[in-house]
Order: sequence, then C-alpha cells, then structure tokens
Amino acid sequence: MALKNDQDTVSIAIMGVGNVGRNFLSLLSRNQKGIRKKVGKDIVVSFASDSHGIYSVRNGINTEVLLRAKEDGRLRETGNKVELEDVFGESPDIIVDMTPATPDGVFGMGMYVNAFKSGIDVVTANKSPLAMHWSEVMNSARINGRRIRYEATVAGGTPLFNLIDYSLMPVEIVRVRGIVSMTVNFVLDRMLHNLDFEQSIRMAQREGIAETNFHDDTLGIDSARKTVIMANSIFGSNISLQDMEFDGVENLSDRIDEMKRSGDRYRIVSDVYRKGSEILASSKLQTMEPLDPLVSLGTSSLCYLLETTDGSKYFVGNIRDGPLETASAVLNDVMLIARQRA
Repeated sequence: MALKNDQDTVSIAIMGVGNVGRNFLSLLSRNQKGIRKKVGKDIVVSFASDSHGIYSVRNGINTEVLLRAKEDGRLRETGNKVELEDVFGESPDIIVDMTPATPDGVFGMGMYVNAFKSGIDVVTANKSPLAMHWSEVMNSARINGRRIRYEATVAGGTPLFNLIDYSLMPVEIVRVRGIVSMTVNFVLDRMLHNLDFEQSIRMAQREGIAETNFHDDTLGIDSARKTVIMANSIFGSNISLQDMEFDGVENLSDRIDEMKRSGDRYRIVSDVYRKGSEILASSKLQTMEPLDPLVSLGTSSLCYLLETTDGSKYFVGNIRDGPLETASAVLNDVMLIARQRA
C-alpha cells in the first residue's frame, strides 16, 4: 500500500537535501510531536534526493537517520535508488523542492506539472520555475485541483504570501517594496565601506551569506526572480524574468567612488506597484531616505514594506535570514498543505 493511503501520515518527497534541506530535516525531527498536534498527522519522508540521485523507502525514512546519513555522505545507503517517474507513480502527498535555482527553470516546471497530474501537491523554495514559467505552473495546479505554496522563494523565512493570504484578506495590496537578497546588499554595503568587489565577496562567503557560485546574486538575477514572483502572486500579473529590468553590483566600479562621497545609503530594492491598469516591477539600485524602514535593519536581514488600499503600511523583517529560516518557511508550507489534506 502506498504511503498516501495511510490515514495517519502525510508523505513527502524531498528534492534537494542541501543546506536548506538539512535544516528542514532537523526541524522536522525535533518538532514531530508539535507538528502532529497542529496538523493532525505525522509527516513522513518517503523519498529524498541529492546530486547523486533519488532514494526511496516505501515505509518512510526516519528523519534522524536520514539527516545523519546525509551529513556522513551516505544518503545513497538509506534506500533504493529510483527515477523521478517512480516518484510520480508512488504518489507521495507533497513534493518539497529545495533544489538550487537553474537559469531556465524548465526541469522544475516539468516536475511540478507532472506532480499535479499525479495528484501530488508542491511546496517549493526554488525560484526559477515560478520566475520563468509562472502561468504554466499555476494553470496546471488549477486544472488538476492541486495546491502549491512557495513562501520561501522570495524572502526566505520572512512571511509574505502567508501574511497576505491569512492576515490581510480584507484589504488589497497596492505596493510592495523589499530587500529580498541578502547577498547582493551585503556585498554592496561592504563596497561602500572601502572593500573592493572580490574582498566583499570573500567576506560574504566567510559569513555564510554568499554561495560558492555567487553570480546569480551579485548580478541581481536572484532579486529579479523574486520580484517576478511577487508581481505575479500578489498583483496577478504574468511576467517572467525576461520582462524585468534589474541591477546588480558587479559593474559598479565606475560609480562606487561617487556613491561613497555622497554619504547616502544605497540598496538593491524590489519594488512592485499598481499604476492605473499597469503593474510596474523593478529590482534596482536605489538611494534610500534616512527614515526608510528598509534600511532600519542590518545588511544580513531580509524585509519588506506592504502598502494597502486603506492606507495602512506593514513592515516585516528578519534580523538575520539564512538556511534555517528558509527551512522553517518550507516546513510551515508543508504543514499548511498537510492540515488542508487532513
């Protein structure tokens, strides 16, 4: 019998046990009793994957065993190696995508569409499929009557879409401004404090902020992807990364001295707002006003400001955002879908 027919469990397939995935497993392992109480079911891992392959255990993988195996480089010993088609055939309840972003998002988009057709819901922290193929993914979810949640794709562990979905239902959002990439703004700040680009990157890597391959962040692509998702999800537009104008920090050498002399504060800011019938979206280098809430937190923070039709403004942020906070947002989405299924 497949796990999804067990009335006491919700089975998940974890695609990508990297930094976020390991933190996800740790949270799931430490909080099993609380999760069961809030969801009404146990969340059981039935598949897990890393760069070496996908592994299946029909009766569920113990999360502590799985986490230790991954940390020891023995994930392949935890179960039988299978193909992605086998995952669809087994039909876990939820596919949890924590794989790295790819330039075109095609693989992720195809995985989500096939999951929906197989009766599987999706939780994702992967920005690329939604930034590049929003309409295909969302139309497939709607046609097949499935759910997809993607809180962790934009602001890591800082709640955005769940806040809008569950706490701001009476109002309409008219503008969202946000600091949504920690890496690009940390590097920018270091450059404004007299480090060159290479020195700033090395510092960001030592702090655990920048990845080994940092160019998606420092070219501004990461922020732009997140801006696309905000525009499409919150404002109902249908844009992709190709429609975006965005800035990065890799080519500021001819401007950085002037920026330092000005004494102003600068950030790469995602900005989406409605102007008449048009939705305008950008991820650009901006001069920040001294009292702008977006510069009230440190450069290791993610935050955003929501403006609504009734004139209210909501400011939400994390003092520091990282893999643990992102994993928490992913697990929260899994719990929301699991509770709905229950």
